[in-house]
Amino acid sequence: MDAIGCRDVVREFVRLVPGAREALQAVEEPDRRYFAEWPSVDSNLSDFLSIVLHPILFSALSGEEESDDVLNGCFDFIEGFFLNEDPHVQDVIYWEILDQFLRSREVLIKAHERCRPATKAALMRMLTEDYPGIFRNINWFPVE
Repeated sequence: MDAIGCRDVVREFVRLVPGAREALQAVEEPDRRYFAEWPSVDSNLSDFLSIVLHPILFSALSGEEESDDVLNGCFDFIEGFFLNEDPHVQDVIYWEILDQFLRSREVLIKAHERCRPATKAALMRMLTEDYPGIFRNINWFPVE
């Protein structure tokens, strides 16, 4: 897996995540046009993740539409961002991905199970440094 930079977001999303093309087509204007023109316009990674990735990722993590292919693609996509050393990208990914895993115990545990190495290291660092109470109190056994 290679690092994903802002100019590669849409291309890598479509390449890695099943259903990505359909998800992009479902986005309403003006956001759809904005994402289609990327990276020729100023990109807002936070908007892209919350509008396009979140519905796919969190639907799959919550069990609404769980699919190994979708989850594998999403976590490969996320891993590419954690391999990008740009501080802005790291900050956006922290808030738009890692922090969102705290939606529920079930989501956090499923995400932890699916994380690739760099993502898992960042998740564990976030939990131990920023949310030690959650880290201490979570039962890491799989959710049934």
